[in-house]
Amino acid sequence: METFLLIVVCSVAVFAIAYFVRFAKQNHIARRAWVFGICALVLIPFGLAWAVTSFAEGEPFAGYMGVAIFSGAGLIFTLLAYNRIVEKTTPVDTSSGNIGLQVLVGLLVVLGALLLPVSLTSTRIASLIGNQENAIALVNQQILSDEALPVFFKETLAYETLYGAYPKTLEERLMQSMISGVSNEQIIVLLDKTLPEKERLVLLEDGATAVSKWFNNDQPYPEWSLEVSPLLTRMNRQAVFLMGWMYQNFELMPMPDTTIAKFNKGEFSDNLKEYLGTPPDSLKQQAIIHGARALQKQIAAAKAPDKIALADQLKEKTPPAAMKAQKSTLATVLVLLKMSWLFPLLLFVVAFGLANWKLPQRLKTNGWLLLTMGAVGLIVTWGTIGDVAGTVYNFVEGLAGEMPSFVLAFLNQFLPAFLQSLKTFLIPFNISLLSLGLLLIAFAYQDVIRSFFNSLKTPLSHGWYRKKDSTQEA
Repeated sequence: METFLLIVVCSVAVFAIAYFVRFAKQNHIARRAWVFGICALVLIPFGLAWAVTSFAEGEPFAGYMGVAIFSGAGLIFTLLAYNRIVEKTTPVDTSSGNIGLQVLVGLLVVLGALLLPVSLTSTRIASLIGNQENAIALVNQQILSDEALPVFFKETLAYETLYGAYPKTLEERLMQSMISGVSNEQIIVLLDKTLPEKERLVLLEDGATAVSKWFNNDQPYPEWSLEVSPLLTRMNRQAVFLMGWMYQNFELMPMPDTTIAKFNKGEFSDNLKEYLGTPPDSLKQQAIIHGARALQKQIAAAKAPDKIALADQLKEKTPPAAMKAQKSTLATVLVLLKMSWLFPLLLFVVAFGLANWKLPQRLKTNGWLLLTMGAVGLIVTWGTIGDVAGTVYNFVEGLAGEMPSFVLAFLNQFLPAFLQSLKTFLIPFNISLLSLGLLLIAFAYQDVIRSFFNSLKTPLSHGWYRKKDSTQEA
């Protein structure tokens, strides 16, 4: 894509320079107009080429600066050259406001092309969030499914290790390390015994339904709760499996000799910490059975509530009035995001309306506007999401420390597919606009293009005939 854009920029620049030279010779324009025109025709494509290469190298800021400095200076030289040429070739005042209108129309198109990818991204995200079925499908696919949850869990641990609070105790650090080393298949085995995929989906649907009802009622908090007792009961029943799974998948330190001696004597403790080590093979089965009993007693002694209500958790942090205000703000933001695509569309409608109403040579004008839309759209799209993996990495890195680890992990899993689908739509769309613009410009300048090629053809044909005559004379 980078090569294609550079070829397009260079080709347009070559044809523009050729046309300008021919026009300047025919109209005998002043030397100052020559200088201004050549500077414009060099700086504008140079700034565009700079932007293309900068975006391809992952430096969007340098690309924007190149367009602003070089192509911006080229536009200034274009206006200066235009004024000198008009003074020379047009003795009568011909709508002095046209140049200002052309600049306005061009700025509207460029601004709309810059905002279009952002607005489409915002609209699609708002549509996903606002549609309950789509949101459930997305979260289930990217987080809660058997295929995604182990990866999501490990990514969360990795981000917590990199950017989260440093674990205070050695046990916490060892636990993070051990869990991150478990294979995805074994994590699924554990989940199937403790919280299967179907039950996770039911919890997700219940939560999404509660949030949807909350958006459409006057209650300050969503009414959703998690039943803790069934989970603890299941863990209590699966205690033997959990101990066996731990010995199979965790790389524990060897069990101390004193503990092994006690176990050999048949003195098994109810302290779970004594079982958090790798026992000899001769004692492993007994350690699993008695360790499961210690785990069951620890679960029974745990002071866990029977039910965790989301409303109660939110009340501790946010008063009802503030929560209602946040809900209203969120609803307004979602509506604005869904409608954000209308803003660049309005800019395009105004630009093309003014151009076709006020400016002459509509075919040529529309061609240049479409060419500008396609070129700017390609530069922005390719510069921001051309490298999807790099864009996701930079985005997540920029949010590190500002967002919880699980949010970073979700973005890392969700954004690649989302940006790839956006890229798949925007790049062909902008190429189509650019191609259509070039086609309209070619039709508008067909006489100029024909005469240009004829001017190249005539010297070549004369040279061929001279060569033929000299061959016959010899």
